[in-house]
Amino acid sequence: MKQIDRLIQTVQPALSGERAVDTVWAVARYNRIVGSRDYAAAAELLCRQLAEYGLDTAEIERFPIDGQQQYTGRVFAPAWEPHSARLEVIAPERYVIADFAVTPMCLPSGCPATPAGGVRATVVDVGRGDQPAHYADVDVAGKAVLATGLTTDVYNLAVETYGAACVMTTNMYDWSNLPAVKRTMLDLPDATHLARLYYSAEKRRDAPVFSITYRHAERLRDLARQGPVTIQATVEAENKPGELLVVSGTLQGTDLAAEEVWITAHLCHPKPGACDNASGVALGVEIMRTLAALVRDGNLARPRRTLRLLLLPEMSGTQAYMDRYQEQIDQVVALFNLDMVGASYAQTGAYCRLVQTPWSRPSYLNHLGAYVLEQVSLGSHSHINQTPVRDWLYALNPYDKGSDHDVALNSRYAIPGLFFFYWPHRYYHTDLDTPEKLDPREFERVGTVAATLALAAATMQPALAKDLINLMEIEGERAVKLEARSNDPTDAASKQWDRLWALGEREKGALQSVLNALPLQEQLSLADAVTHRQNALDQLVQQTMGDLGAAAADDGQRWRRLEPWPLNLGKIEKEHAAAKTTLQELRAAVTDFEDKAIAALNYVDGRRTVAQIARLVAGELGVFPLAQLTTYFALLGDVGVIERKWE
Repeated sequence: MKQIDRLIQTVQPALSGERAVDTVWAVARYNRIVGSRDYAAAAELLCRQLAEYGLDTAEIERFPIDGQQQYTGRVFAPAWEPHSARLEVIAPERYVIADFAVTPMCLPSGCPATPAGGVRATVVDVGRGDQPAHYADVDVAGKAVLATGLTTDVYNLAVETYGAACVMTTNMYDWSNLPAVKRTMLDLPDATHLARLYYSAEKRRDAPVFSITYRHAERLRDLARQGPVTIQATVEAENKPGELLVVSGTLQGTDLAAEEVWITAHLCHPKPGACDNASGVALGVEIMRTLAALVRDGNLARPRRTLRLLLLPEMSGTQAYMDRYQEQIDQVVALFNLDMVGASYAQTGAYCRLVQTPWSRPSYLNHLGAYVLEQVSLGSHSHINQTPVRDWLYALNPYDKGSDHDVALNSRYAIPGLFFFYWPHRYYHTDLDTPEKLDPREFERVGTVAATLALAAATMQPALAKDLINLMEIEGERAVKLEARSNDPTDAASKQWDRLWALGEREKGALQSVLNALPLQEQLSLADAVTHRQNALDQLVQQTMGDLGAAAADDGQRWRRLEPWPLNLGKIEKEHAAAKTTLQELRAAVTDFEDKAIAALNYVDGRRTVAQIARLVAGELGVFPLAQLTTYFALLGDVGVIERKWE
């Protein structure tokens, strides 16, 4: 792995954590709501910064949004521009609960404006407020509802169904059992939580909504127990046609310049949003600055493939960008998503996690990522001898969804994407996520890992591919043997054997991904070596499983993908009446159906049978019964997501 080690040694001293933190401070000044003036100002600042750093291109791409425009088959909400907001108690005493000028996060995105005089209403506590039962025998018409449920769920019931005049939510929930990162409402009573009022053209959206602290919520409850409490709410904001903005910067490649490696980070977030996700944005900018400078100074060869940084609204920006350039997306070979990085462990409890690709998207990047993480972590020496030891807390995690890497993974384009994420973060999605809780050293380490992996994908040569094939062989054999030791050889019916078989398929796929990372003419010299190692993995799995290792029966059912975009079951239910009942039945019959549904669709390639896919999904996520999978695929066929392939 000498080439990878050289990349690490070249990149690491050139990256500046302090510079990245400075960028976070600059970005965190803006309330970065999609379509707003603040988002545009932050985008323009970053685009200028990239241009000053000498990238080959730096530009802002604009995508119209108006509540009707669709990208990837999804209707995009119009722009939302907040101006001011204030929530105060006016009786039995007067005091301010929330002021947008002080805490922008108090106003959920999508909140409508109030009439000129504002809204005056009596407070009613409905508990969680996200179920009809919470409103039984409670009259909330014309009242200000206080609730702890998710904001949109509460709003849809309280306002649209029961006629409330205002909504106040506080829904801080715990994310960890570790004492250092407890983050319930009791632990952070003065934190304002992130809340959103999701756009819906069909829903009533004429009442103001605020996110308030637990301390204020408890004070309201105490007052309400003594008698009526009246609040006054005023909001100046507007939903309007606007633009979704994507900052794009490139370092052009050489002989494979038409192919691209993407680094993504989401720019959207209420102020301050330092770790989530000004940190990812800042690190992406710092990585591109570093690589451009190294190339310019002759310390790094220009990569074969183009490196592209995309700073965009989370999920929606990636979907819009891929929609516009869908004919070129097949040229994207890898994606590295920076979402919450650089956190100080001492202050936040969060540490670096590198989230791998799902088994349906096997890639050499997983094992290579583990190798680079370990090399970067060797920052001190043993007290006994001079052997380097780890002094950096990190984890290599199995696939998890929830950010921009999903858009590329869950489509027919099958772009392998790794996800950098610092977790569990004590101040996640609160106004206490501020820049002083970041650590420059963390930026330097995670930046080195991300930059090295991106360079490996962009500079792939046969010599590096040969090293990676050897790494895949070692790690693949280790993974299979480790899994085999955890199985019970006396349990012939054990579903653990499906996992072992599926794991073998994943490791064979990782080997193949190394070969696929080379141009066709360069694959020839290594094709036999990959085939040999894949056969060896097959033999190892077969020896371990015995008769249970037989291939799944060929049921004759093979499907191919038609719809290229991420699976949207909600849209299917909305547009196809018969699908709703079928999906309800599938959810009742299949544990974790949504996750398994995505994984199963990702395996559809026109070659695998339904029985094979059932076994692959079972290996990673648990049983997806063949009867239910067959029904699910038939449904997807009926709605045009896939089509039956006939021999």
